[in-house]
Amino acid sequence: MDEKTVNTTNTEATREVTNDLLIKFNKPYVFEGQSYTEIDLSSIENISTKDLVAVDKLFYQTGNIAPSSEMSLAYACIVASKAAGKPLEFFNQLPAKEGIKVKTAVVSFLYN
Repeated sequence: MDEKTVNTTNTEATREVTNDLLIKFNKPYVFEGQSYTEIDLSSIENISTKDLVAVDKLFYQTGNIAPSSEMSLAYACIVASKAAGKPLEFFNQLPAKEGIKVKTAVVSFLYN
């Protein structure tokens, strides 16, 4: 495999991860008077371990309990909130199907 092929493959893999982190909603979602058709979680790639410790703290402070917190919907919403720069309420008020898409993207990112 030559260098050009390796670079192309790496770029395609990065693009694929980024696309997995762009959550497209089945129908427009209205939050605080603004309509959203998608949410971009690609900034999750910039979250540090320190950020995840803060997520853990908030997760437990809000009364959540889970044997594996990072696998829970509540945890995923907190991480998504940090990644997208949106308030936690944005994610907590999503329709259930869209919330599961967010959870799937976050958990897949963390464990991939």
